[in-house]
This record gives sequence, structure tokens and C-alpha cells, in this order.
Amino acid sequence: MDSEHCPSMPCGGAGAWEARLFDHVAECLGDFMEKRKIKDKKLPVGFTFSFPCRQSKIDEAVLITWTKRFKASGVEGADV
Repeated sequence: MDSEHCPSMPCGGAGAWEARLFDHVAECLGDFMEKRKIKDKKLPVGFTFSFPCRQSKIDEAVLITWTKRFKASGVEGADV
């Protein structure tokens, strides 16, 4: 996905950061697919959470710190 379709992620604030993040990702993907007229296609999708984490299990990773100007509160030190 290129930045022309989804230039900025809403950051900051407390509360349901997960919902805001994934709603934003879904909106960006929907816009991207609509503009390319591929909304009716099944496409493989992957998601990378590229922030420093301490992973102790295959399905558990604790966020060490936000980077890249992200500042959602209450997430550092939590399982993401």
C-alpha cells in the first residue's frame, strides 16, 4: 500500500488504541482496493507490527517502547 492512499495514522490518546489502529488499517485497505477495483477479489494479506517487543512465546510479545512518532498510552509493557 502506498502512502498516497493512507497518508497518516491517527495516534495518541488513551482508550481503545487497538480498535483505532485496526480500523485505520482496514479503511486504508478498503480504499486501496476500491480505487483499484479489486474489492471482489480474495487476496493474501500480511500484517507486521514493527515496533520493539520482547517475545516470550509464539503468541505473546510485550511492547518495549513506541517508535516512529506513535504515542498511544497504556500500551508499552503490554502484550500486543
